[in-house]
Amino acid sequence: MKYKLSLLSIALLLIPLLVKGNDAVLIIDVRTDQEWSNGHLESAIHIPLSEIETKLETLSEHKDSEIYLYCGAGRRAEAARTILSDAGFTNLTNAGGMKDASKLLNSKIVN
Repeated sequence: MKYKLSLLSIALLLIPLLVKGNDAVLIIDVRTDQEWSNGHLESAIHIPLSEIETKLETLSEHKDSEIYLYCGAGRRAEAARTILSDAGFTNLTNAGGMKDASKLLNSKIVN
């Protein structure tokens, strides 16, 4: 049987999750591709808000992980938080804008 893995699936398997205490943390940037390419948190993965619902299955193994979402100012992160919460994800935080998330998570902004 052949398996078809999306680029995001591979990235989720390969990226190291930020470790906070004894727990793994997933950081998701929900901004557009252009915003991502202009800079993002080094420990983040990129899933634009417009793709969150289509990536629910890929993210399902992280339903109980601590997940931080950020965008430009926090509105899209809140929309993504609501979508994930409605899908059964339990430990979600809207980290606000990228600079706020950087401070909150002590994560560098990289290009």
